[in-house]
Amino acid sequence: MEIKASRVLKLVYCLTLVGVVPVGLAASSGWIGLLFGVSLFRPGLLFPVVLLLLITYRIVTVFRNPIALDIHVKGMFSRAIRAIAVVLMWTGLLSIAGLFFVKPITLAIFHSAGDAGIGYFVVGVFLIMLAALGIVGIVVFEIVRLRGVRFREGPSCSAPSPSKGVKPVKSRLKFSQSFSALAILIAMGFTLHAIAGNILWDAISRNDIGKAKILITIGADVNQKNSIGNPILHHAVSSGNPELVELLISKGADVNAKGQFDRVALHYANKKGMAKILLAHGANVDAPTNYGETPLHWVAEGVNGLDKQVDLVEFAEVLIAHGADVNRKTGEGRSYATPLNYAVASNNLPVAKLLIVHGADVEGGGSSPLSAAVTVEMAQLLVDNGAGVNTRSSTGWYPLHSAANRANIKVTNYLLSRGANPNAVSGNGYTALYMAAGSDYGAAVTEALLSYGADPNVKNASGQTALHQAASQGATKVIEILLAHKADINAADNSGYIPLLGAISYGIKNGRKPVEVLVNNGANVNAESARGETPLGNAIQRGDIEVVKLLIGHGASVSSNKYGVSPLYLARDSKEIAELLKEHGAP
Repeated sequence: MEIKASRVLKLVYCLTLVGVVPVGLAASSGWIGLLFGVSLFRPGLLFPVVLLLLITYRIVTVFRNPIALDIHVKGMFSRAIRAIAVVLMWTGLLSIAGLFFVKPITLAIFHSAGDAGIGYFVVGVFLIMLAALGIVGIVVFEIVRLRGVRFREGPSCSAPSPSKGVKPVKSRLKFSQSFSALAILIAMGFTLHAIAGNILWDAISRNDIGKAKILITIGADVNQKNSIGNPILHHAVSSGNPELVELLISKGADVNAKGQFDRVALHYANKKGMAKILLAHGANVDAPTNYGETPLHWVAEGVNGLDKQVDLVEFAEVLIAHGADVNRKTGEGRSYATPLNYAVASNNLPVAKLLIVHGADVEGGGSSPLSAAVTVEMAQLLVDNGAGVNTRSSTGWYPLHSAANRANIKVTNYLLSRGANPNAVSGNGYTALYMAAGSDYGAAVTEALLSYGADPNVKNASGQTALHQAASQGATKVIEILLAHKADINAADNSGYIPLLGAISYGIKNGRKPVEVLVNNGANVNAESARGETPLGNAIQRGDIEVVKLLIGHGASVSSNKYGVSPLYLARDSKEIAELLKEHGAP
C-alpha cells in the first residue's frame, strides 16, 4: 500500500527539523560550534558543520522531490509505526513552538534560569525532551519509509506511483537519506547536551540546586568546560555552595580536573568546608598551577576571596592537616617562592605565623621571605624566628636592598638596627644606597643608610655610584643628601660619564634643578666621556638654551671635543644657541 505524504506532513517534518537549530542557538551564546556543544576553536568543529549541512540537505530534498516522504507499507504494523512517528513529529513541533512562544518558559530556559521560577523551568525542560521525541519521530518515519519506498527511474517531478512489476532501484539517494536521518538524531543529542550544559552554568551561578539536579538528570555533562577551559566544578566551588559541589562530585565530576593555567578546584575553594569536601574526595592538596603555585600558596597570598585573616588561617590549617607542603616552591616564573614568601609579601601575618609553627623555612630555601616584608611586625616575626638580615636571596638581593628599593623607611631602620650591612653588594653590584637613590621618595632611606655608615662612593659593575643614579633620575633631594655626605661629584663610570652628564642626558625630572645643584656644587662642566660627550654638547643636542647658558656661565669650553666635534656644529639646527655660542667665542 502506498501512502502519499501530504503537504501538511511535509511542513511538520521540515519545521520540526528546522526547530532543532533555533533551540540550540537560543540556549547557547555562539554559532555552530556552541549549538552542538563544541567550541569553535576545537578540532570537533567539522563534525557539527557536517551535521548541519546534512540537515539542510534533507530539508531541500523533501521540497524538491515530490515522493521524498511517500511510504510503501505492508500490513497494519507498518501503518501503526508510521502513525506513531507522525504523532511524535507533531509533538516535537508543538513543543518547539511552546519553547519560543510562551514567554515565561522562554525566559526560564533560554534567558535566565532563575527569573521565571522552577515551575516554568521544569515545563521548559519537559518541552525540550518532547522536542527530542519529535526528532525521534522523524527518524522512525525515515526507517519505515526506507524499508518500503520504491523509486521509479525517470524525472522525479513526473514519477508515477509504484506498481506491480516495477523493480526497486538501489539509489545513492537511499543511502544519503538514511545517513542524514541518523545525523539528525545525533544533532538533536548534541543540542540537548549543549542546552543542558549552558543552563547548568547559570543554575550554579544562582546556587539553584533543584534546577542543577534536573539538568544533570537529563544529561548535562558534569565535567564540561567553558570557553577558557575551566571545568564546571571550578565554577561551583567559586560559588561557595557545598551542596552543589557534592552533587557534581557524586555525579562524576573530577576533583583534580585542570582548568586555565592548570588550576584545580581546590585553588578556587573559598571556605574551609569547601576544601574539606574536595580533599575528602581525593583532591590533590599540592596540585600546582603552571607557575607551580599550590592551593596553600593561594591561601597564603589571600587570593581565594577570603576577606578575614581568621578564615585564611583556618583554611591553611585544613590544607596543612591534609599534608600540604609548607616549603613547596613555585617555578621560575614566580621566583621559586614558598607559601611563606607569599604570606609575607601579602602582609598576611597570621598565616605567616601558622606556616612557621608548622616548619616553614624562614629563609625560604634561598628565596629570603624577609626581603618581601613590608611591615616591621612581619620583619620582626621572621628575624625572631631565625631569618638572617644579611642573607642574600636567590635573586642576589639582600633584605635591605628590597626595603630601600621600596623606600620603606620603617623596615629599613629595623633591619639596620638588627645589624644589616649598609654596604652589602647585590649580585648585580648594587648597594642599598644605590637602590634608594633612584627617587626623592627614597630621601629618608638614603639618610638612614648614610647615618649607619653607607659609603656613597661604592661603584656598581658599570662603575656608577648612587650619585649617578640620583642625577640620572632627577632626584634633587637625594643629590643634595649625597653631596652633604661627601659623595664624589665627579666620579666617572666605566664610560667616562660623571653624574652631571647623566643629569643633562637623562635627567628629565624636576626640570633643570638637578643640573643646577651639581654645577653649583663644583661639578666639572668640561668633563668628557669616552665617546667625547661633554655637558655642553649634550645640553646643545637637547636644545636646552638655559642649561647651555648655565654651563657657559660656569666656564664650559665652547671649543671642539677630543674628536674635533665643535659645539657650534652641534647647534646647527638651533639659531638661538648658535648665536649664543658665537657671542662666547665659539670658532
